[in-house]
Amino acid sequence: MMAFRRALHPGAMQAGSPQALGLKAAVATCLAFTFLNPHVYLDTVVLLRSL
Repeated sequence: MMAFRRALHPGAMQAGSPQALGLKAAVATCLAFTFLNPHVYLDTVVLLRSL
């Protein structure tokens, strides 16, 4: 339903929005999602134990 609303008002999505992240913030967010995600460590332990 939300995609339908966005399709009706395509001008609402601007590429240069004021909330755009800089490069450092984007990299920090990516690293935080990667290394602070507990599933990464659980999957790694399960994978290593299966070998």
